[in-house]
Amino acid sequence: METEKVIIDTVNSVITNLAEQESIEPKTLGIRVDLENEKAKPIYGLFEKAKFIRRTTVKKLAKAGGAGAFSGILGMSIRKIVKSVFKYGMEQYQASETKELFLLIHLKAEDDNSSLIPAIALYKQGIATETILLSDILSGE
Repeated sequence: METEKVIIDTVNSVITNLAEQESIEPKTLGIRVDLENEKAKPIYGLFEKAKFIRRTTVKKLAKAGGAGAFSGILGMSIRKIVKSVFKYGMEQYQASETKELFLLIHLKAEDDNSSLIPAIALYKQGIATETILLSDILSGE
């Protein structure tokens, strides 16, 4: 449970810090994740809503979250989460290859609460199919 909280807090920090660096609102920043194939390394891009800002790496993402010495562990966690969500998306939406999908890591407003929490939106062929809270992914729900 403690590890899940650290990952969630770090992803929240990553998005907040990157948004601050880019002088945009955290709720408008999204980290798009593309996967060329199941064995490839994910490709990360920063977006303000639909506008491309720049490419980044998992190492830079971990650094932006202030992970410091834990950046390697955080990087492995992010890669594992990304691969499992891609695998889920391919099975759930009958995608024949990973290129049909992409993920968008972003901050989502909780129901009636104004606080923002990390979530991952799954897109198939550019159309949003579902959004999963990072806490639900980490808890295995």
